[in-house]
Amino acid sequence: MKEVRIQINAQQETDGEVDEMEFITEAEMFQDGEWTCYRYEETELMGMAGTRTTVKVKEGKILMIREGELLTQMEFEAGKTYRSNYQTPFGELSLQIDTLSLSYSLDPEGHGKVEIAYKLSIDGTLQSVNRLDMAIH
Repeated sequence: MKEVRIQINAQQETDGEVDEMEFITEAEMFQDGEWTCYRYEETELMGMAGTRTTVKVKEGKILMIREGELLTQMEFEAGKTYRSNYQTPFGELSLQIDTLSLSYSLDPEGHGKVEIAYKLSIDGTLQSVNRLDMAIH
């Protein structure tokens, strides 16, 4: 395991309104079979304090696993739709993730970029169009 720094830029468009957030966090980078993994603690800024996020990257696919106060696993694969549950302290929601685009460029040390664009529906209703850009140093 080694320490890396991740700069995350998140953009969320809801009903024509765009919200953007940016933060930098320290993360652990490790290999899990064919997956390159990054694990970090969420912050109050993102509204997810008490949650640990693991981002797993392999050829053509990205998993985002959240554990703690919030519990979910989101799968991203270009042109595909995935469903999962999102457990919060207030109850469970049904998620649908439609991946619009996915790209990444990682060097052998695990540094580089991960970019995901996706539509998020909750309980069958489109909530937002999201873009997540991660620069890993």
